[in-house]
Amino acid sequence: MTPAASHVLLLGWDDTPRTGEQSAPAVFPLVQALAPQIPLAIVLPRRPAALVTTPNTHLTVLSELTPADLLATAQRPDTGPAAWQAPAAPYVGSSSSPLERGLAIPAEPYVGRSPQAPAPDTGAAMVTTGLAASAAEASQRSAAASATTTQPEGGLLDHDDFEDNGAEPKAAEAYDLSQPQDDMVQDAVPKPAPTPLPSAPLPDGLAALQLTPEPDADLNYQVIQYARFATRQSFLENFSVIYATDWPTWLAAMEIRQQTGRPLVLHVHSLAQDRNTAADRGWIQELERLTMRRADLVLAASDDIAQRLRETYPLLVKHLQVVHPDDTNTLTNTLRQLETTWAGR
Repeated sequence: MTPAASHVLLLGWDDTPRTGEQSAPAVFPLVQALAPQIPLAIVLPRRPAALVTTPNTHLTVLSELTPADLLATAQRPDTGPAAWQAPAAPYVGSSSSPLERGLAIPAEPYVGRSPQAPAPDTGAAMVTTGLAASAAEASQRSAAASATTTQPEGGLLDHDDFEDNGAEPKAAEAYDLSQPQDDMVQDAVPKPAPTPLPSAPLPDGLAALQLTPEPDADLNYQVIQYARFATRQSFLENFSVIYATDWPTWLAAMEIRQQTGRPLVLHVHSLAQDRNTAADRGWIQELERLTMRRADLVLAASDDIAQRLRETYPLLVKHLQVVHPDDTNTLTNTLRQLETTWAGR
């Protein structure tokens, strides 16, 4: 099935109430309200009981992915800003020749070196007769001095164990050592191993997303698995804006924004500091702080939430807007405006 021409990537979560917080609106009514006005690519951890097929949408339920689905995303090349690039020649695994990249080829004796012609003796023609005579006299004096100098019997000036063992190289061997041959062979580039199909049953990460957590459960593991698989699936969608409807989707939203460069919209219904669990005062609060800094637009579900956001994150003021969860017309217009702004960059 070909995905819809989605304008908004909607990252949704479970509708189960969570202890100590104001939950986000149910996904099904939100999708029904937005889809007639703007195409949606929806990513959910598991299928809600009330969710049905809606026109103008493409739904991905992560817990229902098959091994073939996972393989398709694993083989997709990474074209994001952080993608690895092959080095230029002459390195092993290079993507192009040095001439194509405009790089200079190293000189001898390196592998792949270019032969260098001997430099012409341009000074020989300029040597005068007087200079030649002076050079000849200097050479004769040097030869005479060498003849009267007492040379040691071995190759070392100071007699030591190397001299006794004959370890000092002879003249011919020393010359060979100083003139390395171009006989080095590049190691063969290993072929990448084929990507194995995920074993059945589904991996533990997807299996964990199939479970509906208790209201007071620590969602750490599920949040990580959702981010892991939602990021991979997002590469198969065509979207201009990321809309994260609830805080468990924020880790995925940050990663997708990093990989694609698309603008990120958060909808905040409660703050971590307002809840009572140890997790909310730890990793969830840190997740909230990091996401607030990276969001292009933060939507507060109420005036009270907006005031708390201003007090907690003062730098958000210029990116903060109050949009009630039931006000889907304002939400749609806001997403469209951000999409238009991004397209005009």
